[in-house]
Amino acid sequence: MKARGGSRPNAGRKRGLASITAEQARNYAIQRITAELEPILTGQIEAAKGMYYEVIDDQGEKVVYQQKPNARVAEYLISQVIGKAKETTDLNIKVPFSLYELAKMRDAERLKMTDGQHYRVVNNK
Repeated sequence: MKARGGSRPNAGRKRGLASITAEQARNYAIQRITAELEPILTGQIEAAKGMYYEVIDDQGEKVVYQQKPNARVAEYLISQVIGKAKETTDLNIKVPFSLYELAKMRDAERLKMTDGQHYRVVNNK
């Protein structure tokens, strides 16, 4: 090993270990989600439509509640089936003013001429 720095043997991140464990975790997640896909999709569709659920209150009576439809889940499901809507922004626009001219106008308002040659700051923002 060098006395003043330089490369050190076996230093740094170990190659390939993180990518192997990440790939194993990804495969495990795919297997689990695929096995439970039917109830997951049913739950998402029910959440998008608005769900009803029953609760037994303190007196032992059955009470039915309705949950509002979840717009985010509906939007997600539609974007998965149809495809996500294109979200582009046109940056080729004509600006009807100049930032330089606006700055000059602002400076003209802030600086007032007093005796023909000297300027003073009226409102220092």
